[in-house]
Amino acid sequence: MVPLTSTAIHTYLIHAPHLFTDPSHVAYSRTSRRRALLSIVVYPITAVLVFVSVDVALGLFIAVPLFFIAAVFLQQDAERNGAASPG
Repeated sequence: MVPLTSTAIHTYLIHAPHLFTDPSHVAYSRTSRRRALLSIVVYPITAVLVFVSVDVALGLFIAVPLFFIAAVFLQQDAERNGAASPG
């Protein structure tokens, strides 16, 4: 349910960029929408896969949140490095 809500909010914001104070937030919303769509696809596949292989399904259930955490930290790191570089 959360990924669906997140996708809806970010899609609305992408189509209404005047709501942002910084134009770079539109790019962030696009990235966030893609991440939410990933979980909308992966979680149902994992729910079906649990009947075939519990170990693989558990691995996917663990991998998706780790992907989100890594993506946020990598994006923050890239923003810090980009802001520190001149020009």
